[in-house]
Amino acid sequence: MANKKRTAAWVIRRRAKGRTGRKTKGEPNKLESAYMAYLDILQSAGEIIAWQFERVTFTLTHARPATGGEPATRAHTYTPDFLVMMADSMIEFHDTKGFLDQKDYDKMKIAAEQSPWFRFVIVKKNGSCWNLREV
Repeated sequence: MANKKRTAAWVIRRRAKGRTGRKTKGEPNKLESAYMAYLDILQSAGEIIAWQFERVTFTLTHARPATGGEPATRAHTYTPDFLVMMADSMIEFHDTKGFLDQKDYDKMKIAAEQSPWFRFVIVKKNGSCWNLREV
């Protein structure tokens, strides 16, 4: 019994140290919360008109080689962190990333190709500065 308690405590500590992810949809993590505060500042300064958190989900289809009994196209979904309306009424989708893996980048790239009238932006925090890069 003592071994199970140690194992459970170890799991809890391990989870606290590593990437735990978002517990529920619509709940921001620390990086997203910090970016929300930054967007509020931009809105007060008049640089953006408005922003919303996880407002839009894209259904992405992309061609891939057919294998066995699988179809040649496959649908994925992509939900950017923020919808941002710029001062010139241009709509941008901002995705905050502490770490950007290839799968996330590919989804953003496909969304940008399928929706060319929107701008997709990767947001990373570097110290106290926000770095924005268009996909």
